[in-house]
Amino acid sequence: MSNILVHAREIGISKVLLPVIKALENQGHQIFFDLNHFAEKSMGSHPKGILQDADIIICGYDIPENDAVSSVILEAKKLGIPSLGILDTWTGIDRFWYSDGRMRPMTDKLAVIDEASANWLVERGAPKNWITVTGHPGLEKAGLVSFDEKNRIRSEVRRKLGIEEGKKLLLLISQLLFPEERPPVSLTNISVSESNTMTVLDWVEKSFGKNYILMVRKYPKENDLLSKGWLVDDSLSEEEILAAADLFIGLSTTMMAYAAMYSVSVINLFTILDDWRPEDGLIPESLWQNLISNGILGKPVNKSQFKQAPTHYGATEAICRIIDGLVKET
Repeated sequence: MSNILVHAREIGISKVLLPVIKALENQGHQIFFDLNHFAEKSMGSHPKGILQDADIIICGYDIPENDAVSSVILEAKKLGIPSLGILDTWTGIDRFWYSDGRMRPMTDKLAVIDEASANWLVERGAPKNWITVTGHPGLEKAGLVSFDEKNRIRSEVRRKLGIEEGKKLLLLISQLLFPEERPPVSLTNISVSESNTMTVLDWVEKSFGKNYILMVRKYPKENDLLSKGWLVDDSLSEEEILAAADLFIGLSTTMMAYAAMYSVSVINLFTILDDWRPEDGLIPESLWQNLISNGILGKPVNKSQFKQAPTHYGATEAICRIIDGLVKET
């Protein structure tokens, strides 16, 4: 069995890595970790390891401005240790390039979420033989939760929140949209197209407040948000949130894809936000249109029909196969 080093510097990558790590451990592999405090907060405490002891390294790519992963990849190449990179989200998909257009150091293989992501990367200049479409293990896991288990979690969470039987819960997932503005503009305080003074919070309350209990999941920097009688989520896991909600509203976070996979009704707000463009959410326009047209980020406001989000079944197994193949090649 192999010694596998997991390198992570961001919270999002843990949603891909955790199911993969569990599968690898079940196969008898030894897993060691190189995490910063952001990744450790999401993944928990694990045995630490160093690159020199690894048979292979698996990693997410941090943003180019931080660039912690590049030195690790280069050191692995120098030591003859194979590496697998994993793309965990559509947001910031151009992270494989520096701002001057140079490509960052490449792992031996890159696992990506879907064909749309793979096609965009190739069009941008990435080698086609570098990329393997595996699906998203976190989304695969969400899609495998049984109906009975969802109902069990739902009952527990709604009891914890004090929601009466028969009441419906709406969840708004906020995100930072224009951090450079002062104060920063987020999904909760941005104005909707029909008004310069009506925020998304106001719009959701006006549109759904009579029929739903309203809850908002704030972005971490929104501590000063006035919730106006809304419930505020600051402690529930994604699994708990998804099981408890009856309607989910948001924009471009991966949580939108989780909700679609979890069979929660999902509404995307982009059609009522004149001041926001997909590029503001670090998603290229062409890729955004693909995500929306395939139902991956929910149903656009005022649209009556949309495609069901695709499944990601087999994603974990696909990544494990790549890891085994890379180890055998060395």
